[in-house]
Amino acid sequence: MRAGLIRHCSEAEGLLEAHYSDLLAGFDNPLDHLTLFPYFNNYILLSELEHGLLSRHVPGPPPARVAFVGSGPLPLSSLVLAARHLPDARFDNYDICGEANERARRLVRADEGLAARMAFRTSDVAHVTRDMAAYDVVFLAALVGMAAEEKAHVVDHLGRHMAPGAALVVRSAHGGPRVPLPGGGPGGDHAWRVRGAGRASPGG
Repeated sequence: MRAGLIRHCSEAEGLLEAHYSDLLAGFDNPLDHLTLFPYFNNYILLSELEHGLLSRHVPGPPPARVAFVGSGPLPLSSLVLAARHLPDARFDNYDICGEANERARRLVRADEGLAARMAFRTSDVAHVTRDMAAYDVVFLAALVGMAAEEKAHVVDHLGRHMAPGAALVVRSAHGGPRVPLPGGGPGGDHAWRVRGAGRASPGG
């Protein structure tokens, strides 16, 4: 019953995000109106939490290449992280739905600087292998692999193809963000330790 409820909620969330993405796209600069989304403040808080966890547990310079898997039509996580916390990083946003990516592209069209750092890729992450080694950090949205076994499969796939020393931030519909410490990568140990806890936002 719980799994079915989560899936229904995820479908409703997708419709909500698509609606607000279309609404925001009607403005000359959609990024100036992100606060219209009713859960926008949740993304502010979540980005602060996750950036803080990365800063504490992943030493070294700020990440230069970031992937967000399951970004959706309203990629607020990437937008907030790029604007507030990682102003020099390039973001590749992956979603299996091409229509969602088209909606997302419209949101950054008026900001040349941010648009130059944001790419939107239509792909099933299960088919993304070699490209994963390019990222310093990979964020996995809560709604990608909602069941525990599905999530574990995705995490294992990413761990096998990410670069050694890269960090994976895993969100779950069943709890808060988790930050596996670096140490995965080809041939590495994929049973990464998990640190961090908190309430995930409604979105990915």
